[in-house]
Amino acid sequence: MDEVRYATLSPKTGYANATIMACSIEGQNLFDFLYRHSGIDKDVEVDDGECRTPLIAAYRYGHMERVALLLSMGAGLTRRITSGPYCNALCAAVGGRSIRVIRQLLELGPLQLQKMKNDA
Repeated sequence: MDEVRYATLSPKTGYANATIMACSIEGQNLFDFLYRHSGIDKDVEVDDGECRTPLIAAYRYGHMERVALLLSMGAGLTRRITSGPYCNALCAAVGGRSIRVIRQLLELGPLQLQKMKNDA
């Protein structure tokens, strides 16, 4: 418990959910703590904040290790969000302006990208 002392969850900080916060912030400690204690909710979608799902948050902020874990847990890569600035993982990656993240998405192949485009 020493690794994670306080986590402020409120609309003011932009983190309405612990999983989304863990996928957004720089340090990996909160994510690792939640993962070890089965606290990662890969399917959560919040109504406020910049990133509405954990996968969108991880792509937006370029946290590829978290992306890989979320995908291995079954998070939906082609899931479409109807509100907020990013409607899917590809939009979030472009918004984050990380060439590494965008390249990883492009390597998925044309079928996955076409589905993401159609859903957006």
